Amino acid sequence: ERRAEKETISKLLENREKPERLSDTNILPKANVAARLQATAKGLESKLTQDTVKKKLEARPGLKDLEKIGLVKHNDSVAPALHAVGTKLETSLIRNTLKRRLSGRSDPDELISKGIIKNVSDIGTGNSNNSEEVVRSFATRRSRFAVALKAASHLQS
Repeated sequence: ERRAEKETISKLLENREKPERLSDTNILPKANVAARLQATAKGLESKLTQDTVKKKLEARPGLKDLEKIGLVKHNDSVAPALHAVGTKLETSLIRNTLKRRLSGRSDPDELISKGIIKNVSDIGTGNSNNSEEVVRSFATRRSRFAVALKAASHLQS
């Protein structure tokens, strides 16, 4: 019986945490500080942490600033619990509108047949008159819409 207790104790001693780990997690006092100064060191460390947190809280932007840059949407007409649902609905509405508009746009062949552009290869080459400036603008907008559509599909996921 005594032997079993010894074995149990020795196993427990082998598996216990190292003193360095215990001092890192503030369970044991730091070994590099004199016993008399440990309370003072702990107080100074706490004060330093408080000061750091206070400075960071003072430096962070306010609610109005976050609303201006679009990180926070504040809507008094909707209950706070419904803000997430409202944001989802708004995103869904934008996605659906974008898909509808993109599906209704003309392709280059249709633009050629209507006489809006003469040749697809002329787009962006500089061989253009005023109508081809419109085509370049259209091509730029078309690529932006394609990027927006990709972004919208990622929002849906």
